[in-house]
Amino acid sequence: MKALITHHHHDHVDALGVMAKGVQSLEILGHPNSLKRIASLIKEHNLVERPICVNTNEETISIGSVQLSVMLVLGHTDGHVALYDHRSRTLIAGDHIVGWGSSTHHALHVLLVDLSLTF
Repeated sequence: MKALITHHHHDHVDALGVMAKGVQSLEILGHPNSLKRIASLIKEHNLVERPICVNTNEETISIGSVQLSVMLVLGHTDGHVALYDHRSRTLIAGDHIVGWGSSTHHALHVLLVDLSLTF
């Protein structure tokens, strides 16, 4: 089984240990910065880590017949990724992209420029 984490915050990763108990092996897909921050959780539950968006800003993963672009969207965290389905023009951000304390309006501007170039 595979689980993709959009970023390392506890409300997005705390259930990984529970998920791991129900399967033989759980592979965690995430940006290297996010995986680094949950290293103790990965070790504690014997999870398999698979870094994504390592050398590029975007890569593609498949879930069944659906192809999703995985995009690095800095701002919320330095390892935050989002999923984009080109067919339905749907962005799954995983969490807010701009807000108080964890991101800036400049980061939002950069993201919107990146998105406009992608779409």
